[in-house]
Amino acid sequence: MNIKYELNEKDYRNLFLNNVDKEKEEKFILIFKIIGTITIFLIPFIAIGKIEALDLIFVPLSIIFYIFFPKLFLNIKNKNIFKWSLYPGFREEFIEKCSLSISNKGIIFFNNWITSKFDWDKLNKIEVVEEFIVLNFATEQLVIPFSAFKDEKNKNDFLDILKMYKVLIGGNNG
Repeated sequence: MNIKYELNEKDYRNLFLNNVDKEKEEKFILIFKIIGTITIFLIPFIAIGKIEALDLIFVPLSIIFYIFFPKLFLNIKNKNIFKWSLYPGFREEFIEKCSLSISNKGIIFFNNWITSKFDWDKLNKIEVVEEFIVLNFATEQLVIPFSAFKDEKNKNDFLDILKMYKVLIGGNNG
């Protein structure tokens, strides 16, 4: 079985966002929200040593910060994820052409830069995450977007082949 597909900026963005540890991110946002709100609220007292009537403007500012910081943080993170995560020269119109060749020995992955061979006995887990099939091998991941398949039947046939080889090598079906 051979599969050809393209990965674009949207696929990479979705993949990175889905791999974020949501619990740690929520904890970071909560801590920063609380510290930021308290800091904004206490700025006049810290600067002058007392709070006057004019300084009460910092009360609504701290409330606004508390409400809008999570939205602002997530918006900035989503827009800048490629500046932080990918190699220099990445452009939004970037398209990576990929292909997979599946045999009884494993999967061979080709893209513009590399050729990688993934043996079936190294396949640890098969996951369906959002818009992707993620194959976790011993030391690497292979990510295949749903857009690689013509239709749902084609995708399910691919998953059946993966599960068949997973069972044959004695692993769990992930």
